[in-house]
Amino acid sequence: MDDMPARKRAQLNTDCRVWRSGSIDEDLEHEVCGETCRHQGTERPVKSFEHPALIEDYLPGAEYTVLMIANGKSQEFLPGVVTVEGGHYGKYPILRADMRGVGITNIGVPERKADEANALCKQAVDALNCLDHVRVDIRVDADDRLKIIEVNGIPGLKPIKSWSPQMYTLYHGSTEGPEEDYRQLVHQIVESGLERYNLL
Repeated sequence: MDDMPARKRAQLNTDCRVWRSGSIDEDLEHEVCGETCRHQGTERPVKSFEHPALIEDYLPGAEYTVLMIANGKSQEFLPGVVTVEGGHYGKYPILRADMRGVGITNIGVPERKADEANALCKQAVDALNCLDHVRVDIRVDADDRLKIIEVNGIPGLKPIKSWSPQMYTLYHGSTEGPEEDYRQLVHQIVESGLERYNLL
């Protein structure tokens, strides 16, 4: 970003989302520049953060996430739509780091765009050669099109709390409850890796 010519920076003419990370150990932070970036290009985030920042189009629609498990004939895609309890968003409906893992975000089975989200996820994991257990985060843009915002190659696996176990329960919930669902999810991921190395 520091190497971007001034004329190129000035060409940015839309609301955008800014991502930056102070160090490899810090949570990723973000903000929406809105009118400031609309009129000043990328000067504000570069000066504010004092190091390179990733700037992307702001996607105003719903957020989806797709869980991919296993490979080959055993591979499956489990789509989810993310919702947040009322009153927790700021000016823009963006998931902040402080909103995760505190009981205000929910994952549900999407009523629309599920097949489209699965197809987009498959394209991404195939292109990046992702295996065993991956989650792809997607948002809807201003034209109602799905756009990938992150391919998460190491999704969280905290029992019940993380999104992967929650999504697995949505589609494979057992009568024994979420803890058993979690064991089955981990078993499927490990078995997938073992199969790749011909250890089964």
